[in-house]
Amino acid sequence: MTKTPIKIFAYFSLLIISIFLSCTRSNQNKNKYQNYQTEEADTIIGKSISFPKALKNIKNGSITQADSIIDILNNSECIVSIIDATCLKCIYFRLNLLDSIFRVNLPPNIERVFVINIENRAVPYFLREMYPAINAKGTLLLDTAYVFEKSNRILSPNENHRIFFIDSNGKIAQYGDPLIDQSILYKYVSLSTESH
Repeated sequence: MTKTPIKIFAYFSLLIISIFLSCTRSNQNKNKYQNYQTEEADTIIGKSISFPKALKNIKNGSITQADSIIDILNNSECIVSIIDATCLKCIYFRLNLLDSIFRVNLPPNIERVFVINIENRAVPYFLREMYPAINAKGTLLLDTAYVFEKSNRILSPNENHRIFFIDSNGKIAQYGDPLIDQSILYKYVSLSTESH
């Protein structure tokens, strides 16, 4: 069975139309998301942040209450990174790399805090399989119910809103992912040196 030029043209036309429509729809969604990001960005700077007592501290492979650490964090400047524990890349790459970048570039008095989102039932697996790969020297806090993001009203899928600098007043002074935009790191360094 041979295909006639009309059938080939029809298949080709359908392919072109479907690609065109999917690209158009994708751009509309992208613009809608960019507008959402802009609106969200306007509300994040200056937002008060606190560390809920429901968070758990991970140290030396064991989980403890984070009360004393949280009391210290609620009264100090810190850089906070929210990490998704279900993402291997986030643990092996992002967490360790961000900690290294912040450790080298920020003064030692700036706390490095990693809030690790994880389901409660996945905690034993995380401790057994993923925790050994963490080289971060910063504070690791487990959040099994998005308590940190919900209580502070900062829940966002945007990676740029999941890393931020908290000033001495407990407010977000700057946000952004230095792995996405290197200029953000210079802003963090500037903020950390201005305050001292």
